Amino acid sequence: MAERFPLIYNPIANQIQELPEGDTLAGSSGGSGQSAGTVIKYPDNTNSPFILSSVHITQNITLDDSNADTVPSNVITNESTITVDDSVTVTIEDNKTVVPDLYNVLSDTYINN
Repeated sequence: MAERFPLIYNPIANQIQELPEGDTLAGSSGGSGQSAGTVIKYPDNTNSPFILSSVHITQNITLDDSNADTVPSNVITNESTITVDDSVTVTIEDNKTVVPDLYNVLSDTYINN
């Protein structure tokens, strides 16, 4: 079976692309809660057990064969909540599925094994 790489959004090219071999995902820290989002601080500025895990989509995008592979594929977000601006359209074409990374499968623990 061919080796597979996670899909990432490249805002410069406005495309979903495979994570280049040897690259890692920013914010990944080996499966700790930190890689799932941003730690919410207590009032005394120490870390609470709560994680903010959301992404805000501010530009139109179509996930299709031109930017998310030409075969049926999953496009995984590193956040568990996706918010799309009112004036923005996200189009998910046939054979593409958007999957929030609820279980932190994009952490270095799983990618590098």
